[in-house]
Amino acid sequence: MPSTQVIARDKQICERFLAENITASKLGLDYGLSEVRVRQILKAGNANAKDRAPDVASQEGVEKTLSPVHVKIGRQVAIHRMSGLGMDRSGLAVLLNWSTIKVAAVERGEFNLTLLDLITLEEKLSLAIQISMADGKMVANVDQK
Repeated sequence: MPSTQVIARDKQICERFLAENITASKLGLDYGLSEVRVRQILKAGNANAKDRAPDVASQEGVEKTLSPVHVKIGRQVAIHRMSGLGMDRSGLAVLLNWSTIKVAAVERGEFNLTLLDLITLEEKLSLAIQISMADGKMVANVDQK
């Protein structure tokens, strides 16, 4: 493959990794590359998983998310963590007295939050979380206090 095509392909791989939250393994299958080679391309292109868009579910996360409400709350926590607080996940974990694994799962909508967890998020992050039922569906609103 000529170098201009390789550069374009590598750029596209990095863009898809960040925008679609697609796995390196899936990208390898799509482009006929090994997962190791895709990871090398991502590293060279500075495409880090932590830079992925918080509002896009990962391919495997689509099946793992508990509900749209969990995803919405998690997305808002991630957005507030990054833009409002300027923290990484470990900093937020310390603030909430949670593990970083729990913070990551909450942000992906894969953690079944308890009432105590919701109260903690409201108090520590100054978020107003409202969950209601409308037409038989659960609806969440998350706003800054």
